[in-house]
Amino acid sequence: MKTQKYFIKKINRLRDELYLEINEFASKYRKYDDKRLIYPKTNSKIMFCNVTSKKFETHEIQDVLIDEKGIGIYPKSDAFLPYDLMDIINIYDLMMLRSVLENDGPRQEVYLETKQLIGNQKLSFNVKEGEIHFFLKSSEAFASNKIKKIIINDSEVSIYPESNNFDPFSLSSVINENDLKVLKTIIEQELK
Repeated sequence: MKTQKYFIKKINRLRDELYLEINEFASKYRKYDDKRLIYPKTNSKIMFCNVTSKKFETHEIQDVLIDEKGIGIYPKSDAFLPYDLMDIINIYDLMMLRSVLENDGPRQEVYLETKQLIGNQKLSFNVKEGEIHFFLKSSEAFASNKIKKIIINDSEVSIYPESNNFDPFSLSSVINENDLKVLKTIIEQELK
């Protein structure tokens, strides 16, 4: 008959494996960037601590921040506290977090391919064709707009919209996988 000690050992081993897998995903990002934000593709929920009640409640993940300090998980509401990966002890929460990073895999691949393509080059060019999503200056909403200019400076990539109603942003801030594919194609053509 299996003892309680046996099951605790199995759970701890699974928890360690999940920490390791999540950190492996993060290390791919750290190879190219000091800081990376990952946005869940689905409504991913884990346990967050409620600021007022100090109780843990299920709440949606806003984003996951990977930087030199570690991996931070941020809730959608300010009513909950964000926390570090190493503070997560619930196996379900770790599995959910791994899923968020895993689902971001295809976007990550396009992003890393684009970063490898750029290397440490410095160039600036106007874009004749190409449309991606930019954030509107007046709100947090985003909409499609033509790309006006791309500036590459030592692996930093800045993308400028044609319209002044939108904010420019960096390659690492591109959320949409298709937008990254468009940018990769434009940069590829320019570097030929």
